[in-house]
Amino acid sequence: MKARTKFHAVLSATVISQVAVKCMLIAVTASTFRCAPLSSDLQSARLVGKKGIEITPGYSSVQFTEEKKQVAEKQPQESTGKLIGLQVAYGLSDKVDIRVRAEHFEYRNFSTNVFSIGPKISLVKDRVALYLPVWFVDFKPAQCQPTLLLTFPVLKNRIEFNPSVKNIISLGGYDPNCSFLFAFNTGLGISTDLSKWALRPEYSLVYDVKQSAQYRSFSIGLSLNLSLLIEH
Repeated sequence: MKARTKFHAVLSATVISQVAVKCMLIAVTASTFRCAPLSSDLQSARLVGKKGIEITPGYSSVQFTEEKKQVAEKQPQESTGKLIGLQVAYGLSDKVDIRVRAEHFEYRNFSTNVFSIGPKISLVKDRVALYLPVWFVDFKPAQCQPTLLLTFPVLKNRIEFNPSVKNIISLGGYDPNCSFLFAFNTGLGISTDLSKWALRPEYSLVYDVKQSAQYRSFSIGLSLNLSLLIEH
């Protein structure tokens, strides 16, 4: 009887330990996600035009790298997550779009859905734009990402270079422990007619000075200007 009681006690302790570890992993992963930026743009400085509609399905592979300080050295820890999502842009005027984006995020044993909404404002037609999305997680504001989008033509209406720089600001009501982040993106637009559609490969690098962490992502998207495609 004592042996059986001891066995049940050990089994219960083991189960509780496993549950605790899983809960801690999910908590840490969720915290990482809250701070980790969704930094890809998958767009250029172009706007869709008044009453225009553009959709961009996309995929991103995100790599998290964080330095763990040890006694003698720093050992980088790396892990990878992925995002699958869709952006929709609608032209409020020739100088202002509203963009909505939804993403499904998976990282280790954790997954969630996030979305953003914000205006995109033309500063120099087809060359410079300001994008101001606010990201929501669990319907709570998580990040604001003021972004400067630039576009440089490489081959007229066929290939363009799209760098961007953004400040990723944590909205403290969701997770006040997240730091102040900066992102630098480099992307291309490749097409036979960039006004109608574009394949968009993109690389993003984000650095978090406070936590000595880096977030890198490679993304691919396909932009379709439905207004022009349907019209023609």
